[in-house]
Amino acid sequence: MIRKNAPNYVFDSWRCLCFPIVCLAVCFARQSAAQSCVFQTAPGHPYKIVFPFHSQNAPSTGTTLTVVVLGDSVTWGDGDKPQHKIVEHVGQALANETGRLVEVHSYAHSGARLQTYDSGVKAGFPVHGATPLGDLDAEGPTTAEQADCAATVDSGAEFVLLDGCINEVGATKIALPPGLLNRTTPAEIRNLVFGACSDHMRDLLKQTAIAFPRARIFVMNYYRVVSKASTPKPLRTKEQNNHEENELERAVKKQRKLNQKVERSTNSLPMTKDEINHSVQAWRDNSTEFLSDVTSCFQWAVDSANAKGIDTIQQITDMAKPVCPAYTPLPGAQPSDSRISLVIFPDNDDYAYGAPKTLLWVLPIPLFLGLAIHPDELFWKRNWECDFHPFRGDAACKINPLAHPNPKGASCFSQSILAVIDNKPAPLVCSDATQ
Repeated sequence: MIRKNAPNYVFDSWRCLCFPIVCLAVCFARQSAAQSCVFQTAPGHPYKIVFPFHSQNAPSTGTTLTVVVLGDSVTWGDGDKPQHKIVEHVGQALANETGRLVEVHSYAHSGARLQTYDSGVKAGFPVHGATPLGDLDAEGPTTAEQADCAATVDSGAEFVLLDGCINEVGATKIALPPGLLNRTTPAEIRNLVFGACSDHMRDLLKQTAIAFPRARIFVMNYYRVVSKASTPKPLRTKEQNNHEENELERAVKKQRKLNQKVERSTNSLPMTKDEINHSVQAWRDNSTEFLSDVTSCFQWAVDSANAKGIDTIQQITDMAKPVCPAYTPLPGAQPSDSRISLVIFPDNDDYAYGAPKTLLWVLPIPLFLGLAIHPDELFWKRNWECDFHPFRGDAACKINPLAHPNPKGASCFSQSILAVIDNKPAPLVCSDATQ
């Protein structure tokens, strides 16, 4: 007979055995959560940069409003000082509007891919101490990996801003003038966009909606990089705007020299003057194709991810010209919850690269003694970072902000984001304050 107050050796033995098992399980769970973050300062704490904003109208009250930012160099704000980035404008406006402390947690960085890496490329995110160097190109963490990391610590966020897929398509294929340096055709751009910006974006949005159950999610569309108002020259003055024929003639002469080199090396016939003229004038074609296709694919992805229930799959009407169709729900599909929205930026020829009112950084030209023509705001800081990190010797690293939103562009594009957040139509032009 066992006395009531006698030790329960069986129970104690199981308790002793279960305790280390529970501890191991907890440690394993923490380790698994930490491993979902590709880059982290400590287990479960991914690299991110926090931008805090207090209301400028009155002391901040209530709980903190968290905004998570995911994506590539556009959401990161390549070349812009922190106070001029898109997230700065959005964060401060939300703080003023809500009267709450707003924290923007940015996981974005330059060069990020949407879902996949190039074959054989490993993720490599440059950091200095515990600070991410977002201006330096790195394929990873991808936007999808950033979402996984953010979900471990910021799942209660109320807003998520994201973009992605231009780095899979190839920014240089979109922006470089056609010729010896860029043989990509609009048809190839269409195929690349269809492959990188449709299913992958839809899957990311569904993943993000689950990871951030309270959040409204805003997909930032891209903008027109090159238009008919663009010129090949990186510097453009008012006087040069009146002499586009001279600008074109210089481009023709430059192309002739390149043709002569090719002719000597390949014995092929050089391009005629008409062909060269057409090549220069067709500079905008890839950019136009990209913007049209990515807008269609992103809208399809947003509509599809918003839908409750089974949705239609993509329809390819012409295998030679795949496009992302408009979303059409199947009979009986549940209504959308509309938590995910697409933000369309103003599309004006004069806002493109090298145009009269460009919203984009142009090619910087280093001079001497620390001087440069048209440097971006972080030009010299990034030059040092490029020289002393794994991107050493990469000239492209130093001119990364080329064709990214400058402070005027960041201000303009943030107006579109804030309008959609307020359930208003995005403006078709920038306000006078940005011009």
